[in-house]
Amino acid sequence: EIVLDRQGEMRGMMGILHNVTERRVAEAALRVSQERLAKAFQASPDAIVISSVKDGRILEANNGFFNISGHRVEDSIGKNAHELDLWYHPEDRIKLVNALKEEGFVRGMECIIRHKRGHPIICDLSAELIDLEGEPYFVTVTRDITTKRKADAELEASRQELRELTARLQAIREEERTVMSREIHDELGQSLTALKLDLSWLHGKLPADNDILLDRTNSMLALTSSTLESVRELASRLRPAILDDLGLAAAIEWQAGEFAPRAGIECTLDLSIADLPPDPERDTEVFRIIQESLTNVARHAKASRVEIGMHRNDDHLIVSIKDDGKGIPVGRLAGTQSLGLLGMRERAKTLEGTLEVTRRLSGGTLITLTLPYNRLRMEEVPQ
Repeated sequence: EIVLDRQGEMRGMMGILHNVTERRVAEAALRVSQERLAKAFQASPDAIVISSVKDGRILEANNGFFNISGHRVEDSIGKNAHELDLWYHPEDRIKLVNALKEEGFVRGMECIIRHKRGHPIICDLSAELIDLEGEPYFVTVTRDITTKRKADAELEASRQELRELTARLQAIREEERTVMSREIHDELGQSLTALKLDLSWLHGKLPADNDILLDRTNSMLALTSSTLESVRELASRLRPAILDDLGLAAAIEWQAGEFAPRAGIECTLDLSIADLPPDPERDTEVFRIIQESLTNVARHAKASRVEIGMHRNDDHLIVSIKDDGKGIPVGRLAGTQSLGLLGMRERAKTLEGTLEVTRRLSGGTLITLTLPYNRLRMEEVPQ
C-alpha cells in the first residue's frame, strides 16, 4: 500500500509479508503423495473403479479394469455397468447395491463379470461407500480368480477321484478278506475238525495200557484244537461272520468282548440305536473305524477303560469311542502323520460323514463319527 503525506506526495509503501514456506512444502508433499497414489492406483493388478451410486456411471478406473474386463478405461468413463454389459448375472449388481446400502461396504463377494469378448470372468469383489464433494460414490476392487477357481475345481476333482479309488480299493480289500475268511473257516476249519474227529476216534481205539501212544494222541488232539481255535479267530479277524449274519450292533458287542480280555482294558457299550436297517457298506466302514480305534487305544493310550456309544441325534447317527488314557498328542490331532487316522477319516468320507478326534478335558481321547440322515435311511429304523 502507498503512504502519502498531507500534500498528497508519496512518502513510502506499507506491506504485509506472510511466510508460506510450510504451505508450499505441504503442497509439494501433497502433489508427491497424489502422484504416488495415482501410480499405485494404476499399477494395481486388481480392477479399481469409482462409480456413482446414483446412476452407476464410472468416474475413474485403473488399468486393472481393462485387464479384467477388456474395456478401455477412456471408453468406459461416464458409462455404467449395464451399458458395458459387465454383469454376467444382473442380480449380482442388485445384491451389491443392497449390501452397500445396508452395511456401507462389501467384502469378498464372488461374482462373474462378462469380458468384452463375451467369456465369463470369476471375480472376488470388495466395495465401500465414499463421499466425494457431497455425492455418494462406491469404490470397487475386483480380483480375477478364474484361474484359482479352475485349479480348485481340478484339485477337488482329483481328490474325489482319489477318494473313489480309495473306496474301491477298500471295497476290494474287504471282499478279499471276506473270501479268505470264508475259505479259512470252511475249508481249513472243516479239515481240522475232521482231523480232530479222526484223532479222537483213533485215541479211543488205542490200548488202554499203551501210555506212549495215548499221550502222543492227546498231545495231537490238543494241538489240533488249539490250531482250530486259531483258525476261527483268524477268520473272525479277517471278517467276522456275525457282522453279516446279525448286523452292526452285534458285531460291535462281539468286538468289545474280544478286545477287553486281550487288551486288559474294560470296555463298556451304549448302543441306544441297535436295530439299524442292513447296509453292508455302512456296517463294514463303521465296524472297521471302531476296530482301528480300539487298536490305537491298546497300542498308545495306556487306558484302563474305553466306552463305545452309538445313538441317533436328530438326523444323524453318532458313533463315539472314548478312553481315559493319556490323550492323543496335539500334533497328531490333524491326523496327517497317522495312517490309521487318515484311513478312518477316508472311511467316514465314503459314508458322506465326518470323523473328529479330540483330547478330552478329563483325560483321554474322544473319536466321534457322524453320519448323515439320508445315508442311513432312518425312516426304516424302528423308533
